[in-house]
Amino acid sequence: MQRKIMALQAGEIAKALDCRTLGNRDIEIHRIQPIEKAARDCVTFAVDSRALERALASDARVILGPADEIEKLPPGCLEQRCLILSPNPYADYGRMVAAFFHVQPDLPATYPSVPSEVSSSFSGTPFIHPSADVHESADIYPGAFIGPRVRVGAGARIYPGVTILDDAVIGDGCTVYPNVTVRESCIIGDRVIIQPGAVIGGDGFGFARDGDQGIKIPQIGRVVIGHDVEIGANVTIDRGALDDTVIGEGTKIDNLVHIAHNCVIGRGCIIVAQVGISGSVTVGDGCTFAGQTGVVGHVSIGSGTTVAARGVVTSDLPARSFVSGFPAKPHAEEKRIMAALRRLPEMVRFFRKMARSGDDQSNSAVDGE
Repeated sequence: MQRKIMALQAGEIAKALDCRTLGNRDIEIHRIQPIEKAARDCVTFAVDSRALERALASDARVILGPADEIEKLPPGCLEQRCLILSPNPYADYGRMVAAFFHVQPDLPATYPSVPSEVSSSFSGTPFIHPSADVHESADIYPGAFIGPRVRVGAGARIYPGVTILDDAVIGDGCTVYPNVTVRESCIIGDRVIIQPGAVIGGDGFGFARDGDQGIKIPQIGRVVIGHDVEIGANVTIDRGALDDTVIGEGTKIDNLVHIAHNCVIGRGCIIVAQVGISGSVTVGDGCTFAGQTGVVGHVSIGSGTTVAARGVVTSDLPARSFVSGFPAKPHAEEKRIMAALRRLPEMVRFFRKMARSGDDQSNSAVDGE
């Protein structure tokens, strides 16, 4: 999760990263945000010239960006700004987050048992931090772990082996089955059902190449799950890198599904078993993903779209699309392709016969001369 800081000067960031700056090093910032959400008190980052152009059009006053592109900018771009020149901005972004903005969960060496004043509301003796706010009507079973400042709503049921880390919120009427992990700061809406073994808010898969090393990019966003969502067994929903990963109200997710960081899934979607959705995908309302479908990163899928089983979406799709195949294409077109493929052996035999017939005719013509 993101650390809240009182003030941080641009020059301090540059010094920690061993980077040069252009502009006012004394500008103070309070948080880090993606370009689209960057305000005047934010630092943001740009990995290439196109992203740098968008960053310069934002309100961000401190920008970490590629040194070779920043040096080409006219002096007017530096007014009331500080640009931090990096030879590898994505890797330095990861280092910046780790140094100044990333907070690890607070895990003291020992935890007390249920507070005595509410112990009658619980079955057995789970571990509950004194700062947690657990509604008196919630059922918390033995072996559950409730971390600092966690909130558990009315009528919630938390089964054995569940781990809920710092500042997470579990809404009213939720059922969280055994061995589920809800990571720090994640928000679960009301009446959500989470089946055994699911992990909500694990780190997104973010690494930057720096030579032959992979630099881990800390993931400081959250997972926000709307009301009336159901999450199947062993589902993994990764927390956002900066923005939140969002699951819309009423969406139903089958077992063994992976949803990567920064995805925004609309309301009322159906996601069947073994679906994999890559990072930063936007899915509209009422979409259906059949079994073993996949979606590449950074695409947008319009509302009401259906992806047939084992289809792989590789580009944006308009609303109410019905696609299948790899790469996914309109289902009617894919059916025609598959029908033609089934005839391929017959067609190969036909053309081989035609080729032999043509050779025979050519040989006969030569012999006739």
